[in-house]
Amino acid sequence: VMWDAVLQNPDAGGVGHALAKLRLTLFRYLIYPTWWRWAYNKRYVGQDKDVLESLYEAEENLQGNDNGILAWRRLAARARKGPDNRAD
Repeated sequence: VMWDAVLQNPDAGGVGHALAKLRLTLFRYLIYPTWWRWAYNKRYVGQDKDVLESLYEAEENLQGNDNGILAWRRLAARARKGPDNRAD
């Protein structure tokens, strides 16, 4: 359907040739970039957004070998509280 804008008509004369060039220019610089931004941002990146939002809906289940993650989170929480270990 998008390619209908650029398909050439072999029976076109001078005006038809100019219209074909105009259609090609519009397709190349307006239609396709607009479609690409929509397809990339809404469809592709939107899928990632949906997955990330669904990750934080349920409680996180950590296993025994996740001790490094837990230690790092405790260290980050202590560092955030300040040197005297009290909340600001």
